[in-house]
Amino acid sequence: MTSPVRYLAEAGFLGKFYIDGEWRKPVGSATASVVNPATEQRIADVALGNDEDVDSAVAAARKAFGSWSLTPSAERAALLDRVHGLLLERLELFAQALTCEMGAAITYARRASAPMCRALILRRCAQSPVR
Repeated sequence: MTSPVRYLAEAGFLGKFYIDGEWRKPVGSATASVVNPATEQRIADVALGNDEDVDSAVAAARKAFGSWSLTPSAERAALLDRVHGLLLERLELFAQALTCEMGAAITYARRASAPMCRALILRRCAQSPVR
């Protein structure tokens, strides 16, 4: 299994933000180190957003809300179902990320934390009213 940091780096996502449907380099150059609390080793440097990055993300969210709010709930539920499927495919990767970033035991991450994300998505799908 590829480490979460290596996976993101190889995919070209590390150090970028997903805004308005695309991965973008941040406007600013500030970064923060992510340290594994269990080993105290730096595992990655991540981009920190500045005011311009936040403004871009907020503008994109506002733009998307108009059409998203009018999307029939069945379509929204289908999208969440797809997200759920992708999460299941990458459950081990999520568990490893939780272990590296939070120091959670891998067994706990596999059995509790990562599946909790899955449960939240399923619950959200179930709560979507049908239009």
